Amino acid sequence: MAGHPLMAIWGLTKDIIGAGLHEEINTLIPKKINVVGWKYPPQDWMKLNVDGCSKCNPGLAATGGLIRDCIGSWIRGFAINTGVCTSVRAEL
Repeated sequence: MAGHPLMAIWGLTKDIIGAGLHEEINTLIPKKINVVGWKYPPQDWMKLNVDGCSKCNPGLAATGGLIRDCIGSWIRGFAINTGVCTSVRAEL
């Protein structure tokens, strides 16, 4: 694998780190932090979160979800084996 592209990139990465250039590169890249997380629903509301996935496309799939109240307490949840389908169908 001497001519493999990943080996060439790995070699360049080691050269950059070894030369201390990574500190200069890091200062040139603007840093922006996006906080991602679950948000509480308004007072007297509940929130339903669902997700689905498939292993391969199509493949074995499942869907699940849960309901939480305005203080984040778990109300109900579910998980369903949806058989063999695409990832889009599992999400729906």
